[in-house]
Amino acid sequence: MELRCEGETIHFQPEHLVVMGFTSRDTRVLKKLFNAMEKIGGQIPETTPVVFPLSADLLTTKEEISVVGSDTNGEVEYLIILSKGEIYIGVGSDHADKQIESQNIHKSKQLCAKHMSEEVWKWSAVKDHWDEIVLESRYIVNGKEELYQRNIAEVMLRPEDIIQSVESDYDHSLLNLECVIFSGSVPTIDGFKYGEHFKYSLHDPVNKEKISSEYSVKIL
Repeated sequence: MELRCEGETIHFQPEHLVVMGFTSRDTRVLKKLFNAMEKIGGQIPETTPVVFPLSADLLTTKEEISVVGSDTNGEVEYLIILSKGEIYIGVGSDHADKQIESQNIHKSKQLCAKHMSEEVWKWSAVKDHWDEIVLESRYIVNGKEELYQRNIAEVMLRPEDIIQSVESDYDHSLLNLECVIFSGSVPTIDGFKYGEHFKYSLHDPVNKEKISSEYSVKIL
């Protein structure tokens, strides 16, 4: 896999993939996530955040992913990418099967590809104004594009706190691992949607930069 940062190419071979759940530091946002889970019959975790180790083979930057069934969707998340001792920030979509999620969250995440941007930022370039970063996603449903999620990073755990949670779960440092961590998502604006094309982005209003990607969903 090749990533781009400040005009340079990073050759990255991920060995570990972790998807986080329920990472909000805002109790109101956390309650919205719980409510969304309850609507599909999902179980609320006893403690948060939750760490879900997945297969790194799920990571992709392709223009299309394939799924089984019509009850899958994407969710925008910021990414923490650890490679050769450096920390980068990217953006991705935690695509998951909502029907299975109501029974087993971990299994639902392993069933679908995890899409990610090729463009990344150095953590050091955004660290000082991290809470102002904007996460956004848009879904094309039956040919119509609509805003699906939009929030600021302030409502979520910071990257260093998420790294600490994963290290606690792994019981060792991540710094020397080739690893991608999905941050956990923000609530949708109007419930879950299931569409044919998903767009997602991170916007930095201070540096006036944006990284984004998109993909189509093929139902097998």
